[in-house]
Amino acid sequence: MKFSDIKFTEHGGRYGSALGLFAPGGYFVCKRTAELMWQNANEELPKLNWSEEQTAETIFGGKNRWLSYKVGGRIALGRCLKYFADNDMLPIRVSNPKKKGKRKYRHK
Repeated sequence: MKFSDIKFTEHGGRYGSALGLFAPGGYFVCKRTAELMWQNANEELPKLNWSEEQTAETIFGGKNRWLSYKVGGRIALGRCLKYFADNDMLPIRVSNPKKKGKRKYRHK
């Protein structure tokens, strides 16, 4: 599956309707957030040390970039990354699917 294959749907919310996707767990994530995670992940994946497990924070571009977003935004970005991993859109897989804490990712 490619990013262009995602069927974004319109969803009404407290602040009006938005275009987005339903991430794992049935959570709605805006298209803009999905595009942001997609762009950053594609930039960072080749640079990472895959002998170690990676997190959404490192795949997004590091601690400073990650912390520039509020907690809710970081959760949404992490949901997008898991969606991309689950749908084989990126060459990564979740290495701790029954997680307690941060999700870890490995290169396929």
